[in-house]
Amino acid sequence: MKLFEEALINHKKEELEEKCVDFFNFFEFIAVLWKLKQLQIKEIKYMFEYYIKMLDNNPYTRHYLEENGFENLLDLIGEIKK
Repeated sequence: MKLFEEALINHKKEELEEKCVDFFNFFEFIAVLWKLKQLQIKEIKYMFEYYIKMLDNNPYTRHYLEENGFENLLDLIGEIKK
């Protein structure tokens, strides 16, 4: 958890932050496909539910998503939690 805090909140671990942003961008893309009705929520849950829930369970990750414009991914997280 300390590494996530240093990377995502304090921006002291640039390489880890970049890897996390790549990961977030992938799921932002999945969220856009969902919003465009190219993927159904059922399909997303089958493939990625665990990973999406883990994004939401980490307070540093959640904060980063909220502060850096990952609105589609946040909407998808909300839908997965239903």
